[in-house]
Amino acid sequence: MSSFPKLPNHDKLNSSNYATWRSNTIATARFMNLWRILDGKESTPDKAKDLAAYNNYQLRKDQAIALLELTVENEQRIHFTAELSKEHPSAMWTALENAHRQKKPAQRFNAYEKLFSMQKTDDESLTQFAGCIKASLIDIQALRDSGFTLESLDDELASMALLKGLPTEKYSNLRTSLLMTTKLSMSDLVQALALEEANTNQSASDLAQRAFVKPINAKASKASKQCTFCGRNGHELSQCFDMKNASKKRKEELKNNKGKGKQEEAKAVEDATAEFAGNT
Repeated sequence: MSSFPKLPNHDKLNSSNYATWRSNTIATARFMNLWRILDGKESTPDKAKDLAAYNNYQLRKDQAIALLELTVENEQRIHFTAELSKEHPSAMWTALENAHRQKKPAQRFNAYEKLFSMQKTDDESLTQFAGCIKASLIDIQALRDSGFTLESLDDELASMALLKGLPTEKYSNLRTSLLMTTKLSMSDLVQALALEEANTNQSASDLAQRAFVKPINAKASKASKQCTFCGRNGHELSQCFDMKNASKKRKEELKNNKGKGKQEEAKAVEDATAEFAGNT
């Protein structure tokens, strides 16, 4: 029965160290007699023919699964969630490889960024720091295509410098879409930026034109209105001051006439009363 030795003290898999992690994990798996399971070259023994071999294989398979789970950062486990549920260590290994061996500009640029931002710590020797630099370089090399040349490196570094120099808020979406392409050259990048600039300028021009046309249309619309009361253009009946003044004047006339009518009615009553009193 296999024992489970202490795991080696090397960096867990993150977004930019796949090459060195892979090398260290293969060495660990070989030391633990698990590599052929991870590599998918060892098949499951026939349980009916050899129960002991079958049980031993199942234990080693569990160890291989644990090895992968314990040597990756938590955010990297998402890559093999489906395979883990099926307890399939070789599929987990392949899933990690597929996720990190996508040779796209984004992966290489992240690796370059890590390389150029590395700093020696106080408790780190120069030899150790140099080893970290070499390990980071191995990660970059693993992300290159087979036909990668010195000219390719020059072009890629120029592209990276150009993208890093763009204002983040304005060009964030463009940068993301460009980095997700399978191949990115300096000439392609310049063309994409020129097109983006042309589209931005056109959008600004269209916006200014719409802002200029809107007041003109508003004036034309206002001029096309005609009041049905006074017959003049530029306003509707509800906005006509002549109509409002005429309405106010009419109300005052009606009010005055009403008061005058009451006075005449009172006078008539008074006269009738006096006449009745005289007759009696």
